[in-house]
Amino acid sequence: FKNSPTLFDEALHRDLTDFRNQNPEVTLLQ
Repeated sequence: FKNSPTLFDEALHRDLTDFRNQNPEVTLLQ
C-alpha cells in the first residue's frame, strides 16, 4: 500500500461510508 496511499484511503473512506449508511446510530472517530 506504500505505492498507493490514495487508493487505500479512498477504499477505506468508501467502506466507512457504507458502514455509516448501514449503522446510522454508530458514531466513528473522524
